[in-house]
Amino acid sequence: MNMVIYDKDGAIRSFRQQLESAASAQKLSSERYRGNPKDLGSKHAHIIVTHITDESWNALLNNFSGEGVLVRVSSAGFIDAPPPIVVEDQKCIFHLIRPANELTGEDCVRLLEVLSDINKAKVLIYEKQPQDVLRFFAHQTVSNLVALSILCQGYLAVHAIKSGDQWGPSEIRSALDHMGWESVAERAAETLGSEQDIKQKQGNVSLPEWWLDVFRKPQGELEELLANELGVKSIEDCQPLKKLSDSIYITKSMTPDIVAGAYCAISERLSGRPCVHR
Repeated sequence: MNMVIYDKDGAIRSFRQQLESAASAQKLSSERYRGNPKDLGSKHAHIIVTHITDESWNALLNNFSGEGVLVRVSSAGFIDAPPPIVVEDQKCIFHLIRPANELTGEDCVRLLEVLSDINKAKVLIYEKQPQDVLRFFAHQTVSNLVALSILCQGYLAVHAIKSGDQWGPSEIRSALDHMGWESVAERAAETLGSEQDIKQKQGNVSLPEWWLDVFRKPQGELEELLANELGVKSIEDCQPLKKLSDSIYITKSMTPDIVAGAYCAISERLSGRPCVHR
């Protein structure tokens, strides 16, 4: 069994090193590919892990022949990615929803235990097992939590302010840290626009309609779905999400503190990493 890793710009170095170590421990040969990413499809590998542009990823999907597992990762995570799929009963395609560098050595070992075996990878997709590996990838079982997390990150991104060498304000700092905001802030600034654009966006994301356009559900129905995905009896058992729900549906007043608290609660569930909201 062999694995090929391609990292377009070195931004997933920590993850790459963890993955290579995990491969070595499992006696899985690994190769760091440095050629033209559009030629990756010609590589004969059981697993191809890529940090890659959209164009090169599409070329890989079109050109890869034979049986194998293709995994796309990002320094920011593909939290809005499509669910894992099997193509022509030969290719298993995955998007890592978490920022790649957040994965631990244990995470990488567990990933390779499943993804290095095409049959186990298919079971992961078709039967949604094992759950501890499924949580690394976008899937319908966490669709509402994922959607809400995306909205929270969008809200927090336009409210982030840098003071000295720290991002804040203080009430959202832990959430920004957990998002890996500092590593993507410079690139994000290009899409956020001017100061006037940001102020307009702050107003937009504070409107209940911005949130409700995604869910289009009564409050009780959404809260029940979120509680099920969180694994709690009631949304009352997760007060950060209850506060956000009430802000959207009842008070119609959003604050950075409430959104940051909700994001941390969701992110802990999705990533398994502590996010302490202060």
